[in-house]
Amino acid sequence: MAILFGLMSYILSLVPLESWPPREHDQLEQLIAPSGMSVHSALIIYSLMMILPGVALEVMGLLVRTGRGVIPTMGAVSLLSLLMVWSLLNALGGGQLGSAFPALGILIALIAVLARLAATLPALRQARIMQAQVQSQYWQSQLFQPDEEYDYGPPPNQPENDQK
Repeated sequence: MAILFGLMSYILSLVPLESWPPREHDQLEQLIAPSGMSVHSALIIYSLMMILPGVALEVMGLLVRTGRGVIPTMGAVSLLSLLMVWSLLNALGGGQLGSAFPALGILIALIAVLARLAATLPALRQARIMQAQVQSQYWQSQLFQPDEEYDYGPPPNQPENDQK
C-alpha cells in the first residue's frame, strides 16, 4: 500500500499545477506553505517517504518468509509504530482530526503485524532445526552415490496379458 501511495504521489507531482482544480491547488498550497517548499517538491518528498519504507518492509517480508529476518523486522515495525504514534499525537495536538484517522489506521495495522511477528518467535527455533535437518539429509543424499553393482537395472519383462 505504501508503495502504491508513493507512486500515486509521484505521478501527481508530474502533473502541472496549472491544470489542477483551483480549490485543490489552494488547499495543497496552504498545507505546504508553512514548510517553505513548493508543491512539487513536497509531493516528491512524500512519495519517497512512502516508497522507501514500503520497499524496506517488502524486503523484510521476504526475509521473514525464509525465517531469517523476524527480529530485525520486529525492530523496524516497532520504529514505524513509534513514528505513527508521534504523528497521531501531533495531529491530535494540532486539532487536525482528518489527518489523525489515517495515522490511527496505519498504527493499528502495524500493531497487528507486530503481534503476528511476535507469535512466530516460539516456532522460529524449531523451524531452524527442521531446516538444518532437511539440509543435512539432502547433503547425505548427494554424498551417497550407489555403485553399479548395487544398481537394480531395468525392470524385468512383464508377461503380456491376453485380453480377448
